[in-house]
Amino acid sequence: MHSDSDASSLAQLKAKTLEELAGPVTAPPSYGDLAPIQTSAIRICTISLTGNDKIRLIGTPAPLTPLIRSAILSTWGTIQRESNYAGAHEFKLSGTPWHGQGPDSVRSRRLLSSLLFTMARVGWNLLQATDVSQREHDKDTLFFEYTEPPPQSASGSRETDTAGALREVELFAV
Repeated sequence: MHSDSDASSLAQLKAKTLEELAGPVTAPPSYGDLAPIQTSAIRICTISLTGNDKIRLIGTPAPLTPLIRSAILSTWGTIQRESNYAGAHEFKLSGTPWHGQGPDSVRSRRLLSSLLFTMARVGWNLLQATDVSQREHDKDTLFFEYTEPPPQSASGSRETDTAGALREVELFAV
């Protein structure tokens, strides 16, 4: 059996050994004093090509809706209806732009080019396109990230360069 004095000296030895090994006990650092790693929020939205004839805007800021509508009307021509689909703005187009065959194939490529150009012009860059739903008639969902658009020069050369690039894309779509 151990006496009380043996237990006391054993406890002192353990405490002394822990302090020697780990050093003195200090309070943890205050993480509130550290600067954040990221100073701006990441902003992501998607444009989903669904069914044979729909464009769904998910998480897309409301001011982009009229710009996208204009891009659709200028390249595709007709919107059958617009609706709210589970909180997302949805355009139902006439025809079957996502079929990819026949007379609408060139117009559908121009439509997609126009959507990408419209988004890029206001600072939304394409990150990735993927088939999220795996449904038979759904096509890709396009993921965009917002970055401040570069300032436009007084001569408007950025707009000219972008418009020229779009014309080159259209040449390959024909």
